Amino acid sequence: MSDRVRLGLALLAAWGLVLAAIAAILLLVGADLDGEQRAVLVAVVQERAASVIVVSLLLIAPLVVILKVLFARYVVAPRQLAEDIRIAMAANPGHRARGRGSAEIRRLAASFNAFADAHEALKHDV
Repeated sequence: MSDRVRLGLALLAAWGLVLAAIAAILLLVGADLDGEQRAVLVAVVQERAASVIVVSLLLIAPLVVILKVLFARYVVAPRQLAEDIRIAMAANPGHRARGRGSAEIRRLAASFNAFADAHEALKHDV
């Protein structure tokens, strides 16, 4: 599955969670109302459904930014690190991994680079 599809599914799931939160709030508010008040609440919500959708879309905007950052740090960066390691092992022993992503991934890249430096030095000595 491509990164764009995975990110799109994550964004769709986040929007679903926002809509579920709005629905849960309406259910909680409606639970304490009698029949007549509940009918009024349903009528108001039906009238303002477009506003509820717009608000849910506005609430998803910060989630989009958060998901993109998390995706870049924890999905894309490890994949790029694996590619850098593959290049260094198969084609170019002088290639080094770039430190990007989360602190853990950067630490792993630094460890790989130290290992690659030591390995390359040993190859030159032999």
